[in-house]
Amino acid sequence: MLIEAGLDFNETIRKNLEKAGVISTGALTDVSAPIVYPSGDGYTLEVGYPIGSKQLEYYDFINQGVKGVGGKNAKHKKASGKYKLKSKI
Repeated sequence: MLIEAGLDFNETIRKNLEKAGVISTGALTDVSAPIVYPSGDGYTLEVGYPIGSKQLEYYDFINQGVKGVGGKNAKHKKASGKYKLKSKI
């Protein structure tokens, strides 16, 4: 049951990223396989990105939003967040 919940969690990540339109390379959708291990009197389910992965490096960048420097997409022009592009790439 816990493994199934972990797989559902991973699928929800993929769907949310797709819905938000933040998938370019697909790397953010590459989450770890769920891991279940005994913990105290029960079990622990571990889900998410692998430790040391590229996803962890730019997860916060995507999650917080990026204020762009122009472009055709008004959504990106108005994005707010702690990250900001300083020049067009």
